[in-house]
Amino acid sequence: MDNFTIEITSTATLAITLFGIIFCLLQTEVSNVSKSFAAFLFAVAVNNTPDAFARILDTMPSSYVQPIEFAIWLPSTLFLAPLFWVYVYTLTSSEQSCPAKLYRHLILPIMAILVGLTTLFYGQDIWGAVFEDEPLPTTALAITLVLFISLLQLAAYPQMIIYLILIIGRLLRHKILLKDYYSSTEKHELRWVYAIGGLGLLFWLANALLLLFEFSEDKAAVQNIFINIGSLAGLALVGATVLWGIRQRPPLLPGPASLPDNDPSLTPAFGDNQAPGQTNGKYEKSAL
Repeated sequence: MDNFTIEITSTATLAITLFGIIFCLLQTEVSNVSKSFAAFLFAVAVNNTPDAFARILDTMPSSYVQPIEFAIWLPSTLFLAPLFWVYVYTLTSSEQSCPAKLYRHLILPIMAILVGLTTLFYGQDIWGAVFEDEPLPTTALAITLVLFISLLQLAAYPQMIIYLILIIGRLLRHKILLKDYYSSTEKHELRWVYAIGGLGLLFWLANALLLLFEFSEDKAAVQNIFINIGSLAGLALVGATVLWGIRQRPPLLPGPASLPDNDPSLTPAFGDNQAPGQTNGKYEKSAL
């Protein structure tokens, strides 16, 4: 039943993200925002691919399937939080630009890709230690790979919290910036991102408890509960993200177009169609 729940939620998540990716790539306006959102959804789709095709993978030898699943799962997991941060940053930027020194946010995912590929092609002697609780290997390369794999798996949990804090801080600064352009900022404050953050925190908590109960005596029964909670929370998280994300437009657009026409929430600084410092011709000689 638990495998069935994971398979169904992963398949639904994969379908939703593919729809979101196609929709984003078809957009001609605010292309940087759409591309950054599509990149995040692509990481989500890759992360759910092994579980969505679990029945097909089960027919293959497990000695090959488990390393392949791991090489897909670990890098895509570490890509999720940074790519969502890049999307939020681009969405709230008046120039739709990515964060400065973007490479710093991709160090962990790239390390995971390198470790996954190394494990896949050169780490046959450590597969048992990683996937089947067999004794640790004795070679230097195998011990190094096991150490890196353990550290990268653990790094996913603090990474998500760190980026959640960064996103909240970015949204708070964005709210302050909006007051320079709008008299009422309520409908431009991206509150749905806070809701996504709450669902993400629930997903993180379920997975953290799942890791904690790995050392419990009754871990099988407890794990089944949190696996189901995590799967359903993940589906709700992705569904809400795609629903709101494809509807969202940047509140601040590059250049003069950053102030939309006919928006009642705008604070007019000058008369209609009148440049700053330009007076109305009708009263330009008036003493007033």
